[in-house]
Amino acid sequence: MMRGVLALVVLVAGVSACGDVTIISSGASPSVASSGSASPVSGSASAFPTPQICTTSQEASFDWPAPSTSPDLPQITSASVTDGVLIVNFRRGYPVLDIATQPNTHFVIDPSGQPVDLAGNAGVLIHLRGFVADPANFSGNISVSSLGSFVKEIRVIGNFEGVITIAVGLESAGCANVGINPATFAFYFIKPAA
Repeated sequence: MMRGVLALVVLVAGVSACGDVTIISSGASPSVASSGSASPVSGSASAFPTPQICTTSQEASFDWPAPSTSPDLPQITSASVTDGVLIVNFRRGYPVLDIATQPNTHFVIDPSGQPVDLAGNAGVLIHLRGFVADPANFSGNISVSSLGSFVKEIRVIGNFEGVITIAVGLESAGCANVGINPATFAFYFIKPAA
């Protein structure tokens, strides 16, 4: 069932992610950033990745274009949410990823510094780094078919100086487990292991 379309700045297109998926995970606690390590998993980006470990960071892929050499075309080709899974597709490769959790849904819009509150009781903040410092990297909407019961709201709150920031409101404390394909991030929002 279509719950609506969140007004964001991403091109809308169908998502098809087939082939090998790599799970990027970290043994650190969900709120502490650390480098991730990759382990291959067969399946598609729509299948829930295992193990269900909180992702905190990932370096850019070897084929992610350097900001100084990026083409004029937007590097994000589509983004959508189905059953609470955020899928972001890139033109080529994938950027640097940093994820932090927080005990509330109070965020700050970049670069204005204005506060914004999302639905939910806890939050996840996603930073995609390494874009050209130009808003052309990000235009359009995120297509939302369903948020599920755990994810309450997803909103782009920044696109400034080569960093795209996405805020997520969750029902309760949680984190993101990220599956990747050669040019796709699939963000699965989960409750951290006790």
